[in-house]
Amino acid sequence: MQRKLIQLSPSTAVVSMPSSWVKANRLKKGQQVSVDVQDNRVVVAAESNKAENEVKLDISKLEGKLVWIAIDAAYIAGHDSIIISTKDAAQAALMGKVVRYFPGMMIFDERKNMVHFKSIAGQDREDVGKILSRIFNLDISMAEDAAGMIKSRDYSSLAGMKKRDYAINSYISYCNRQINKFGFSPFSKTGVMHTYLKLLEMLADAMSALFVEIGENKAGIGTEPVNMLAELLKHLQAMHASFSNEKLILSEEKRQAALKKAKSMPSVVRHPYSRVMELFFDLEELELQMNG
Repeated sequence: MQRKLIQLSPSTAVVSMPSSWVKANRLKKGQQVSVDVQDNRVVVAAESNKAENEVKLDISKLEGKLVWIAIDAAYIAGHDSIIISTKDAAQAALMGKVVRYFPGMMIFDERKNMVHFKSIAGQDREDVGKILSRIFNLDISMAEDAAGMIKSRDYSSLAGMKKRDYAINSYISYCNRQINKFGFSPFSKTGVMHTYLKLLEMLADAMSALFVEIGENKAGIGTEPVNMLAELLKHLQAMHASFSNEKLILSEEKRQAALKKAKSMPSVVRHPYSRVMELFFDLEELELQMNG
């Protein structure tokens, strides 16, 4: 469908809305609509489209990680109200633990075979860059804490590092949710950003797996490789905030130095450490795509 612009004044141009769309959304003269600029597109939405959206989710036949994945999918999609059907009281009780990993959600109602998650954050938009900064900070904190545990030979705490990954994943889901609800600018980079977030999730998974391996095997690798990892994370964070080719080159130099260090590691941790470094390269590639 094409429309002609009508010039009302030197600084104002208007375009007429299709009458079928106006009628379908029951719009009247003087009502407000939302206008979202996305690169060369302008998305006009009726206020009714911004109202709370609800989804019903049946997890009664799901077990284990499938429960989390199903709820996470509804959360990331941007639903403000998720009515969850559970198989029994035990699964319903589990939802009290699950909801903690979905920022902005709370249990609004709870019964024997139903739990209602509802957003307490409303429709407020939060800057994606700020959420990403939190994710980077959590990654950096995990690496620095792991270095401290290695130094003190606190292998039991290292073996329990997997739970640190859960908090990071929850913020990644929150970031994806914000993008799906409010869009991403520039719009043309939305797909790249979703991929970037997925790689950050994989990076956190790989880091926690590395630290668990070190803890369970009491691998004496010293603190230097993990400190190098923390420095790489800090550099990636700075590069994402303000990209330059010089920062990219320095990042790759740091990554290559870390890979060289990995060659002298015990075999049990060499592979997971190298996997972390591979993910850094993938993130470097996406930084180029984001800024190309």
